[in-house]
Amino acid sequence: MVAVHQDHLEALPEAWLADIADRALSALALPGDSGVEVVVTDDETVRELNLRHRGLDETTDVLSFAPNIASTGPANRPVNGSKGDNGDGGFVLPPGSDEDSSIGEVIISGPVSARQAASNARETSEEVAFLLAHGILHLMGHDHEEPQERTDMEAEHRRLLIAMLGPTASSIPVEYPS
Repeated sequence: MVAVHQDHLEALPEAWLADIADRALSALALPGDSGVEVVVTDDETVRELNLRHRGLDETTDVLSFAPNIASTGPANRPVNGSKGDNGDGGFVLPPGSDEDSSIGEVIISGPVSARQAASNARETSEEVAFLLAHGILHLMGHDHEEPQERTDMEAEHRRLLIAMLGPTASSIPVEYPS
């Protein structure tokens, strides 16, 4: 499922987002029925989610939520924002979602992605792809807290961006802050 806030639909068509999400999951060699929920929304919604799930009263660029039962990713690590509303620490999938095949949900702030794109001299669509890849990698258990984890995740992030956007994405820098 892909949902884009009406303010961002023109720049970020839902079909395009669904396509690049599918390309990322294929590059990760996940089963064909695997999916990820992608939501592009406003700063206020992201701020509220960040406060509720992480205790931070501020907006952020991307949040990742694991599926409804486990609060850890496949590598048994906590997933950014994985404490959900259903009381068991996980994310509650929307009606009609197949919880057995979803790796989770990635929430992206449209306004933050546009601001970051401008400051990084790239298209908003490239920034959204960057953030989607980052969120998916967190759902897969990747982290960037330790130097080796950061190096490994940056390399996998580059690989996903190329799978999502094609060879020109190799020019998009992927460097996480230390």
